[in-house]
Amino acid sequence: MWLLLLVGCAPQRGTLERRVTYDEVPVSDGHVMLFPTDGNYRNASSLRIVDGWYRIEGIIPGERRVSLENLGIRSASSPELTRVAAGPDTYPATIVVAPGKLTLDFSLGRGGDGPAP
Repeated sequence: MWLLLLVGCAPQRGTLERRVTYDEVPVSDGHVMLFPTDGNYRNASSLRIVDGWYRIEGIIPGERRVSLENLGIRSASSPELTRVAAGPDTYPATIVVAPGKLTLDFSLGRGGDGPAP
């Protein structure tokens, strides 16, 4: 009986998902990373971007700093992966994760305007 009470009291988690593009081309590879702004990096989250899409589940709600890392794109003219600028200095953003699902597109490059809900 106590176990059921403890499980029922667990905090709800958040999910962050959507697309990542660079100059309007889907990012083929890379990582979306979320770091708590309180410095408790044990609650950091990360997931690989695949063909322009990402989905991070089980995020503890709160304010997070976003970092896009090791981004690469493939163009129609070349199957080789081309690395593009990424990292905490390239995309400085802070978001607030709440319980439930949050959709957030990242548009980077010359035509990019940052995150778009």
